[in-house]
Amino acid sequence: MLPAALSGLSRLQLCSLECLGSSGAARQAFVLPSGPWLGSLRWLSTDIGTLLSSTEALHAASALECLSIARSPEHAAPVSGHSPAAAAFFDWLAHHPPLQRLSIENMDSSKLVALGSFFVQFAQLGRRRPSLNVHCLWYGSGGQMFAEHLCVCYCF
Repeated sequence: MLPAALSGLSRLQLCSLECLGSSGAARQAFVLPSGPWLGSLRWLSTDIGTLLSSTEALHAASALECLSIARSPEHAAPVSGHSPAAAAFFDWLAHHPPLQRLSIENMDSSKLVALGSFFVQFAQLGRRRPSLNVHCLWYGSGGQMFAEHLCVCYCF
């Protein structure tokens, strides 16, 4: 659960939300709270499940310039790139003028399968918003494989 105090931080510019998770049942994604904190936010890093659950709140992030899709918790509930939530999120990405950079960060190779359904959406996003810088930040061969696949998608 996110601290309730987050929604009252009216001058917050940088926010990284990470859940290390614990063993057991799949963790449900956070939903970002609405509030004044979103109006001043310029950089946000969190997992894809939280982003898909929070598209409505992201509309209030009028100054958001950089979004990082961070590593999902070990026991995160699976997400689909073909869901209505994913369609709404990618539509928001395509139509959020202040957004300049999207980073997809250090996923381990087991998470690449889960992100596979997002390949087409990331490629289409590149065509819809050619000025948006999309970066893959990975260590290891899995990230190289994802980055190469993403580059191939952009070429089509």
